[in-house]
Parts: sequence; C-alpha cells; structure tokens
Amino acid sequence: RAAQICCVTEGFSSVLVMRLYHATNYSAAEAIKRSGRFRCGQRGFAGGAIYFSMRQAGACRKYRNGKGNPDVVIECEVDLGRLVEADKYKMNRERCYGSGYDAVKIEGLDVYAVYDPQRVQIFGFEDLRTGCISTISEDEWESEANLMPSYPEQLQEHYRQEALRLQQLRQKQLEEVRLQAHRQEALWQEHQQRDRDRELLHVRCAQQQQRQADSARDGRQQGIGNQTVDDERCASGFMTLVLGIVCAKLCCWSGCM
Repeated sequence: RAAQICCVTEGFSSVLVMRLYHATNYSAAEAIKRSGRFRCGQRGFAGGAIYFSMRQAGACRKYRNGKGNPDVVIECEVDLGRLVEADKYKMNRERCYGSGYDAVKIEGLDVYAVYDPQRVQIFGFEDLRTGCISTISEDEWESEANLMPSYPEQLQEHYRQEALRLQQLRQKQLEEVRLQAHRQEALWQEHQQRDRDRELLHVRCAQQQQRQADSARDGRQQGIGNQTVDDERCASGFMTLVLGIVCAKLCCWSGCM
C-alpha cells in the first residue's frame, strides 16, 4: 500500500503529514503497542531517529538493512513538519533542529527520519506471518500520548543558536582566510615589483657601461686621427725645409759659375 500525503496549512506555515510504514520484530512491536509510542534508535542514515518508508515493501526491505525479515509492519500517520532532504550520514538530530527543520528524507531513498515520537500517530499493526491487524484504541492512545515527552523548545532554540554560532564562526574563518590571501597577494606583488626594479636597474647599468665604452672608443679613434694630421704636417714642413736648402745651394752654385 502506498502512503497518503496531506499538506495542512496552519496560519502562514505548512505541515506535511504522511501515511508511512515501519517494519520491526514481534518484541519491538509489542513494546511499541504497550507504550503507545516509538522510541528513537541509536543509529541510522540520519542518526538516532524513528525511520519510516512510504510503502510496506520499502519498510520491509529497510528492516535491519536488509539482513533479516520483519514480523510486523506498523502503519502510522507522521507529522513531518518542515522536511529537509539530505544524503546518507550527512544529517542528525542536532543538525536538523539547528537548521530549523523537523524531519529528514534521505536523498534518493524511500527513507524518512523523525526525531520526535509525538509526531507519530499509530494506526495499526499488521502481522506479516498471519496477516492479522491490530490497533490501539483511541482512549489508550490518548492516555499514552499524554505521557510522551515532547522535544523541548529550549533545546531546539539551543541547537538553532549553536548552528548560528557555528555559521558565524565559519564566516569569521573565511574572512580570515580571505584577509590572509590578500596579504599574501600584496607581498607577492611587492616582490614582483622589486624584481622588476632590480632588472630595470641592471639594464640601465648595462646601458651606461655601453655608452662609456662607446665614448672611450670614439675618443681613441679621434686621438689617432689627430696624431696622423700632426705627422703629415711635420712631414710637409720637413720637405719644405729640404727644398729650401736645395734651392739655396743651387743659387749659390749658379752665382759662382
């Protein structure tokens, strides 16, 4: 049998109520029938909770993780309240209430987890071996329901405050990480600028040395050119002097004759 779903609007909020099934053994079913309520388990996909499925077959498959056959299927009407969907082992009672939710659906599976027994109303017990169905009388239900402890609002508020504190702590840590990243980025840019300045200084020094070398080479070439001119002038003067002496001697010889 499939589950019946009802969404009830109360004021500005919607309450999700579903007909769900829970499979168990004879002893546990008898204890639930005597007390008129469920008790949260110790472990599961969403921590210690009461687990249901939308179909009887699904509830039977989930019994003891498929490692056994259940004896009884309990049909219930479950007030899921605000329902959150989460992966396996990603949610528990504290995280659920701290996030402002009341129950958990395991993503991709026909599994619902409820933490408050008062959200579960038992309709009947079906013996899978005999097919017999038994119920809890309304008077018995009401008398037992009055004894059910509700999950304290103060504790829910505590979990919400704790979740808010953890969120603020995470935000602070993220801000510190961002600040540290900005500091490292500034230091890296400063080192990069220093490297660029050092490289530019080396280039300028090399250019200055090159200009000095070019100037010295030009000076040497100009000195060599000036010395050559002086040598040519000296040679020309010497030849003029020699010619003058020769002319003078020739004149003397011609006068004597």
